[in-house]
Parts: sequence; C-alpha cells; structure tokens
Amino acid sequence: MKKYLTSLILIPAILFPFSTLSQDEENILYYDVEIIIFENKNNDVEIAEIWKKSGDLLIPEDSVTLGRPLTVKLDPEYNPKQSFKLLAAEDLLLKEEIDSLKQSENYKILLHTGWRQPGMPREKALSVNFKHAIAEIESAEETTTGIINPEQTGTTTKNPEQADSPEPAKITGNLQGVIKIILSRYLHTDIELVYKKTTEDFLANRFDADYLENRAGKSDTYYLKQLRRMRSKELHYIDHPVIGVLLKITPHNNGKPLTTS
Repeated sequence: MKKYLTSLILIPAILFPFSTLSQDEENILYYDVEIIIFENKNNDVEIAEIWKKSGDLLIPEDSVTLGRPLTVKLDPEYNPKQSFKLLAAEDLLLKEEIDSLKQSENYKILLHTGWRQPGMPREKALSVNFKHAIAEIESAEETTTGIINPEQTGTTTKNPEQADSPEPAKITGNLQGVIKIILSRYLHTDIELVYKKTTEDFLANRFDADYLENRAGKSDTYYLKQLRRMRSKELHYIDHPVIGVLLKITPHNNGKPLTTS
C-alpha cells in the first residue's frame, strides 16, 4: 500500500514540467494585423516634408519578410503555422474602409494587406518588412490587396503586370515598410515607412530598357515613423501630410483555421 501511494505522488511530479509547457503554449495570444496605406493626393506639402534621403530603410536582421518563408528561428512556444502568415483577401476585415477610399478622388490606395502573428514581448518581438511596387493600369482594375514585390519571387498575389491588359503596367512609386507589434501591458506598434513617388514627367514603363535609369533619382520621397500604443479591435489612424495609415489588430481565435493565400 505504501509503495502504491509513493507511485501516485511521483506521477504529478514527473508530469508537471510537461503540463506547464503545454499551458504556456495555450496562453500565447495570436493577432490578425491588418493595414491600409494610402496617399493623400489633396495635400499642400512643403519642401520640408520631403525626405532628403534617397536610400531604403534599414531592415533589422531579426525581421520577417511578408509573403516569404520564415528565415528567423522562432521560440518553440510560438506556433510557426500561426506566425507571420499573410491573410487571404477573404480574411481581411476593412472592406468598408477600402470602399470609402476608392470612392474618393482625394486618396490613392498604396497597399492593403494583413498577417497573423503571436503577441510577443519587447525583447522577443520581430519586425515585419515589405517592399511594394505601386503600379497603375489604365484598362484594368488595380490589385492592391496583398504584397506585390517585384524584387523577390514567390509573391502571394497577382502582379498587376500580369492582368489581362493591352497596356503594360507603369510603376509610379515604391513603398517600403518595417512594422513591429509589441505586446506588453498594452499593444504597441512601431511603424516606419518610406514612399517614393515617381514624378509624372518620368513615369517609367518597366518593359523599357531605360527603366532603371529613368527610375533613379527622379522621385519625391516621403517618410513616416511613429511608435503608437493601440487597443485591439479598434481602428487606428496614423496621420501624415502624404501617407495615411489605417491599422487594426484583432485577437485571433486559435480554433479558427488560417486560410492560406
């Protein structure tokens, strides 16, 4: 009898580390991050608002490129299937906001995308980065949902240049961003954007041999950087004379499967 009781006491002690790990994994919060970036065309920007630098943003080494496989090592507590995955168009929530922007001649949508990620403390938080070519197609509706990255393969959305159009797409600008979501007592978003807008006199056809030469040094560059405390489930607006940002962070129900793009 004594031997039997001793065995019962030892069983919880043996299982305790495993049950604790499982509980920690279950307590990880996951969020759907959705962002709309648009240009305010009805602006009167002074020269001071134009960024003097012409280079790209500095990309942190421990960052994730949206639309690409993970190249950083996640802690075992985070589920790689739910970490930094692009959301499909049907999973995006800001459809009314997109429609409102499209109906106004004062705004031009530069990017609408979203991804899922774990809530990570400041010491573990990873940045996400992207490069997005802004293209215009006169005879077809422009696709602005997702990541369109002309500098990398394996993109997750159709490139506007591949649309059924007799006219090739013209690149009118380039948008680059680095975004970090931090979960402490509150959610914080650290966002940095560079928008290079090609001047109308030098709109470059990407199929021209002189495209790279025409693109270089002939664009206005606008810069935005903010660190903002945010509440989940609320729509947040980040203001700038040229670049507008709508951002919403929604808690994800872990029981809901992620729709693959």
